[in-house]
Amino acid sequence: MLANMPPVRGIHFAFVLRNAKVGWTIEDRRRYFDFFIQAAKHPGGASYGKFLEQFREDALLTCTEAEKLAVEDLVNHTLLAPPFAATPPQGPGRKWTTPEAVAELGQKLRKRDFDKGRNLYHATGCAKCHRLAGEGGAIGPDLSTAGKKFSFTDLVDAIVQPNRVISDQYGSHQVVTADGEILVGRAVEIGNELHVYLADVNAKPVVLNKQDIESITPSKVSQMPEGLIDSLSPDELRDLIAYITTAGDRRAIEFKQ
Repeated sequence: MLANMPPVRGIHFAFVLRNAKVGWTIEDRRRYFDFFIQAAKHPGGASYGKFLEQFREDALLTCTEAEKLAVEDLVNHTLLAPPFAATPPQGPGRKWTTPEAVAELGQKLRKRDFDKGRNLYHATGCAKCHRLAGEGGAIGPDLSTAGKKFSFTDLVDAIVQPNRVISDQYGSHQVVTADGEILVGRAVEIGNELHVYLADVNAKPVVLNKQDIESITPSKVSQMPEGLIDSLSPDELRDLIAYITTAGDRRAIEFKQ
């Protein structure tokens, strides 16, 4: 991702200019809206495309009817990146324990396969909740520095036994509504609302008014399910852990052949 960083300075200018109503020529408007198409070609994480589309929508509201007509072909482009087309692990897998997995990893990871590691990051579901190398969700912790913060043992143990240690910041909650409905998921307060992200990361968050909530208590069960790596062979496990611990850097020594 570092070799293909989003145009941060250009995005800043696009943000500042989105509410400008005067001083535009048709050519200016076309260059402005074409910028979003070019910016979307860079990887930027799960919310990057939505972020750009919101900017573009704000800017379109300031256009005259003539300007809207002139940029119609540009604003019809989707800015959302297509989902990663992951292929399932080949296995054969096993019921991994922390000691067995750590033993397979050894002291160092060398000659690993970057593309397989990236694929497994998506195929095992890691990317649904965790951001790494500009890809993935934000329900769980960002894994960009996992390789520097954690040993193989700590990292593998967090995957194999997700309920053993649950972060206060990313822990789940049991939410009981005034109507008696019980929801379990990560609860995030946004203004006067509570957004509950359920275990099914593909589902939209349940949005509740704070006045409609009876109680919120921490859950002893992690959002992260058990068995995420049980479909992996030892070689696949090495590729996945190499991808995570290098922050998805293809140039890392772990991927030198």
